[in-house]
Amino acid sequence: MNLLSPPPAEKPNWLKSKGYIHLTPSISLKNWKTILEKLENHNYINNYKFFPLIHRVLRERKYKRVDPKENKLIESKLIRDSNGNILKLYNAHKHFNLKKDKVERTRKDRHLYYATHFDSLIYAYYSQLINSLYIKELEKDEILDKSIIAYRKILINENDDDNGPGKSTIHFSKEVFDQIKYNAAKLGEVGVLAFDIKNFFPSMDHNILKTAWVKLVGIDNFEASHNRIFQACTNFRYINYNDLKLIENQRKKGFNESLLNNIRKEKGYKCVFKNYNEFRDSIKYKKLRVYNPNYNKKGIIKGIPQGLPISATLANLYLLEFDKIIIKDLVLGKNSFYRRYSDDIIIICPTKDIRFYEETIMNLIKVFKLEISKHKTDRYIFKYLHDKKRLECFKLDEQYNIKKTDRLIYLGFEFYGYQTLIKSTNLAKYYRRLIKTVERRAKRINNALKNEPTTPKAIFYNQIKKIINKPLKDGLDKAESKVHYKDTINILEKDFATGQFKVKKIIPKVNNENHRRSTYMGYVNRCVSIHGSKTFLHQLRKRKYILNNAIKIKLNKFTS
Repeated sequence: MNLLSPPPAEKPNWLKSKGYIHLTPSISLKNWKTILEKLENHNYINNYKFFPLIHRVLRERKYKRVDPKENKLIESKLIRDSNGNILKLYNAHKHFNLKKDKVERTRKDRHLYYATHFDSLIYAYYSQLINSLYIKELEKDEILDKSIIAYRKILINENDDDNGPGKSTIHFSKEVFDQIKYNAAKLGEVGVLAFDIKNFFPSMDHNILKTAWVKLVGIDNFEASHNRIFQACTNFRYINYNDLKLIENQRKKGFNESLLNNIRKEKGYKCVFKNYNEFRDSIKYKKLRVYNPNYNKKGIIKGIPQGLPISATLANLYLLEFDKIIIKDLVLGKNSFYRRYSDDIIIICPTKDIRFYEETIMNLIKVFKLEISKHKTDRYIFKYLHDKKRLECFKLDEQYNIKKTDRLIYLGFEFYGYQTLIKSTNLAKYYRRLIKTVERRAKRINNALKNEPTTPKAIFYNQIKKIINKPLKDGLDKAESKVHYKDTINILEKDFATGQFKVKKIIPKVNNENHRRSTYMGYVNRCVSIHGSKTFLHQLRKRKYILNNAIKIKLNKFTS
């Protein structure tokens, strides 16, 4: 944005306040024009000192099939035939690794980093600057523009303005599956390659990122202020989220809520510390440790933190030249189809060219100093059987021989050729969340029984209908007149009589035409509408049975 240009009349969409608690105070955007002036001031940005990030690890359980080559088998879980041959392997959350001689959990750890509230606004401002130039670069090539589908808004209807509804993974998956059907019908059979970039964000080479950044914004703009943002993203420090919980907290479970509540009342903002001096003293007297991810790692010049407002934009920018080469060398005039959703790559190509396409991708990704996960690289052939009445999916081994009938897993869906289903692991998460909710309710009843023995030992359907029901049970028109508790926002307002800040609930103005608070059933209904199949509803046919069974089991366990 030009420094001489007048400020916008309305607050930009990217200028948003964050609700999480951090090292510095939360920010009110009532004076957003003043904040915007600071963000546009190059001298201010160049002299600004960024605060450490907060690092959190989100752990996701994985229910994976045991590998006989790597893991020790548990005989009681195996299914064998009369001759002792293994008919079916089992799935588990942990396996005994033979090479490492220890038990390994199959969970997936996601390392996320959060910037302070003002730092986050700086990253968001430069993200929209870079993204606007990035979009213009994509629009120079129509095929390239359609191929990159992550971290950007793609309108469902091209004639809509920027406020129109955008496509989701449901739309993107349908486009890929429809293209497979089209190419298979046209060519008789078609090959599909699915790749996953290993540790994408932690593996980005700083020199390659800088080169792409300078090429997009120009050397003058980069040296004026963008270089400061580049340095902040690549040479950062962080504080562990769990370390913050230990500050003046004897229980060591969660934050000291009494301390945080006093800060809210006295200061009028959410923050871990009352002021900057308190934060500095906690580091000085070793109550809090600041980590350097590249400490004692000589020659390490790679990786950016995942979770910043600018991280997704930089991920797309990093692979811009990679995408251009793919479109030029593998897509144009070759009956192939390319889509990249962040670190997930899928290519549809003629069957005879599968080996060539895989080798090309593997060699090209090395040029950008990244690595493809070999165990997540899948090869498929889709072809029509039974007089072209049924499209089947066949998985190939590493020698490109047909291994077995299978399904393509892409963006949360399983595509068999003749039908599309929601990914089974996603359904498992839904049912686990439902059962976990029932368990929490049962524990509350158990605690209530200790104080009031007449408390009914029952969990009512209405208590958990938010999970199992459709998002708008009575229809959009009727639901607009109802106020859900999540449709309120809590703000801090000063009480001048006492001099303290109190929580005030307000109802934000929402465009009900485009805004819908969804549940899992809402997601399933959108799948039905977009894919044009009721098979997704059939997948959830047992949800009420599972719910009722969970209620029975959990009540007996915790209230007996």
